Amino acid sequence: MIEKATRRLEDTPQSFIVGDFVLDVSSQIKEIEALRQNEYFARRWWELECLDYRSECELCLISMDDLNNRVKRKERILIDIRSFEKYQACHIKGSFQMDGPLVSQFSRTKLFCQIKQGQQEALDSLEEFSDEFLGDGDLDKIQTYIDFLELYHDNYPDNFIVLVGDKEDLGSNFGTSMLLSSKQAIERICVLKGGIDAARVENPEFLRKGSSNQTQRAMIAQFEKFVKKASAIKKKGLQEQGAKRDAAQLT
Repeated sequence: MIEKATRRLEDTPQSFIVGDFVLDVSSQIKEIEALRQNEYFARRWWELECLDYRSECELCLISMDDLNNRVKRKERILIDIRSFEKYQACHIKGSFQMDGPLVSQFSRTKLFCQIKQGQQEALDSLEEFSDEFLGDGDLDKIQTYIDFLELYHDNYPDNFIVLVGDKEDLGSNFGTSMLLSSKQAIERICVLKGGIDAARVENPEFLRKGSSNQTQRAMIAQFEKFVKKASAIKKKGLQEQGAKRDAAQLT
């Protein structure tokens, strides 16, 4: 057990375990406003903010350093939750875009309030639900996001799902909304500390612009393709398990 715990600790990004969940700098530094005007901290705003992501669900923070040096690329997926326009202008190479502003609108609907209050049957009414905050096709898009995250976790349970935001939208609201809207637990979902701004400062070589022919619809189609394929594999696996159980009962 001790060996297993030690191995788990070694595999855990250091920024997960150094008390970065809540950083109440304002209570420790009286001249915080003056520091915000400092050139260094103006570029590294996340080092002065009170970053508390635990209002509803615990979401760990992961630093750029840990993302690059402790987590292999095949062991994580980057989800950029900024608007598609911001994603096109600049994003981390290899990241995928999900519509964070849309999910933010969804979090203000009556349906989400029901889900938040533990009324799990509300999840089943996603397809029939309509609300003034959302337009045609928006719920289908949100359902695709939820399905993708669930199936990605099913297929790669040890991988990290890293949410990339910015100062205006840190990513915590997106993560909370997805976790509460999912019918199953999605583990290892975390927020990149400082978001795209941290990448700009610390690793600008990892940044890319979107291609001129890339569309948000094409991005959704990638998620839908993964969901369709993963769902078929999962269904086949469940059928095979059922057949084995039936065969065992006959013997």
